[in-house]
Amino acid sequence: MVLSQVKINVTNAYAGSLAWSNFFSRLTHSHPGRVVWLVFNVAIALLLMELGVFSTLEAILGLYSNVAMAWVGALVADLVVNKPLGLSPPQIEFKRAHLHDYNPVGLGSMLVASLVATAAFTGVFGGSVKAFASFIALGLAFVLAPAIAILTRGKYYIARTDTYSESTHPLNCCICEQEYEPQDMAFCPIYGDSICSLCCSLDACCNDACKATPDKNRFVSEAQTTTQTTTQTNKELGLFQSKLSPQLGVRLLKYSALFLVLSVLVAASLGFVYYQQVAAVPDIPAIAAQQLTATLIEVYAVFLVLIGIGAWLLVLTQESRQLAQEELDERNLQLQQEVQERNLAEAQLQEKAKQLEQTLHNLQQTEAHLIQTEKMAALGGLVAGIAHEINTQLGLAVTAASLLMEKTIAFSERFKGGAMKRSDLEKFLDLAQQSSRMTLSNLERAAELIHSFKQVAVDQSSESKRLFNLKTYLEEILLQLSPKLKATSHQVEVRGDRQLTLMSYPGAFSQIVTNLIMNSLLHAYKPDETGHITLSFEQTQEQIIFTYVDDGSGIAPENLGKIFEPFFTTKRGQGGSGLGLHIVYNLVTRKLKGTIQCESRLGEGTKFVIGLLNSEVNP
Repeated sequence: MVLSQVKINVTNAYAGSLAWSNFFSRLTHSHPGRVVWLVFNVAIALLLMELGVFSTLEAILGLYSNVAMAWVGALVADLVVNKPLGLSPPQIEFKRAHLHDYNPVGLGSMLVASLVATAAFTGVFGGSVKAFASFIALGLAFVLAPAIAILTRGKYYIARTDTYSESTHPLNCCICEQEYEPQDMAFCPIYGDSICSLCCSLDACCNDACKATPDKNRFVSEAQTTTQTTTQTNKELGLFQSKLSPQLGVRLLKYSALFLVLSVLVAASLGFVYYQQVAAVPDIPAIAAQQLTATLIEVYAVFLVLIGIGAWLLVLTQESRQLAQEELDERNLQLQQEVQERNLAEAQLQEKAKQLEQTLHNLQQTEAHLIQTEKMAALGGLVAGIAHEINTQLGLAVTAASLLMEKTIAFSERFKGGAMKRSDLEKFLDLAQQSSRMTLSNLERAAELIHSFKQVAVDQSSESKRLFNLKTYLEEILLQLSPKLKATSHQVEVRGDRQLTLMSYPGAFSQIVTNLIMNSLLHAYKPDETGHITLSFEQTQEQIIFTYVDDGSGIAPENLGKIFEPFFTTKRGQGGSGLGLHIVYNLVTRKLKGTIQCESRLGEGTKFVIGLLNSEVNP
């Protein structure tokens, strides 16, 4: 018997903890745990026992039974009447996200039935009706539930449709990240993902945004319209229009409702005390009854003052929290917009970066193509000049040979006719010697041109690295440029150790020297000027220093930093492409791994100092 009673008490305490937990989690949006409420419920039970609850247990249970029977009647009516008749949804919904804040079918029927039954229990309708107070609560709630459901057309049961009604696999909550069945999940528009019923009940930031209905919007619009009308009336009357807040009407309405509810609860509690101490005791003296009544009235008056102050503080606190939450939501929205804008800007920047990379790649390809074209053009000009020079030497040789042949035929005829004199023999021998010398000289010159052209042309079209004599190779380059140099009166001088060799790329070196000389011919001198160009080189401890100097017009200071830039030229349309010195810079720094510096002053000429690594010295 003792064990059974203990088990019953523990079960009741646990059931009460469930009720406390559900109530306060919905009211305060916090969930300290059911163990806390279990201890709280047991503590209340012990407190009531110590206060002598058994002496008034009958009256308490009798009063509570009216509320319990009203709740049972509303619940039974909804299950056995409303659902079969289609007045309520077929399923039982429990998730906060899918329920309205209140349902007049259950709340209204239970409240009305509880009030009527409580009035009957206190003897308002007579002693005979008092005995049937519980049955009145049960029957009245059973009848009112279908009636209110018909009047409201059952639209307060479900606030919105279930997004996961057809889902069969478990879902993860976006807040606690736990896995639940679809029946315990709802879609939250604030977080944009699924949320479990517990996290939904504990969330205090959404303000039930998922249940925005036309009725709620209409109510808000009507409230705003009422406030605007009140404000307009105040403006027309000119009364306190600078003192009153537009939300004062809503604030007073909340305060009045809260004050009324708390006042009724305190009045009911004090009334229950009056009932137990005065009305339920028939032989109490009249003076004691009057004193107790006056004391209860004074206590109630004090409570009214405290309730008024507390209700106003609660309204202001709730309003402050709501304003802070709205400001926080606005800040979060601004942050989200900023994040979206930054992501969009980042995507645009990445797209621009890709476009710039593609453009840079295209420019590099175009530059490489132009540089190659410039090289081929220079090589083509070299071929044309060498061809003209060789043609001149061969023409002179052919002329000398033709003259020698003609004189030889004439001399042979004189010899056969017996008319040859000693003077004719001397003249023929002298002519033969001069013609042979001229022919041999021009043929040797042509052979020298062909040999040097062959070596330089092969070097310029090849990427191979070899050892070459620096001064000899410079002379071969100048020999190839002799057709260009002969058209001017400039002098080119080569200075340096004739035994010095360089292990490098002769083709790139030839291109560098050719471009520097052609740049001087185009930019440094006027057509009728006579200039002097010096090519010098020397071996240092780490590298070979090649110096190119001309005594031309020099470079303007504002252009000195731009001469190595691609397509920069001061002779646009006059033969300048803007790639000559750019090719020189790229060949020196990239191909030969060297350095190049330029010094120049207007009217004093230009000097290029090139440092070249010599692999023969620095392997």
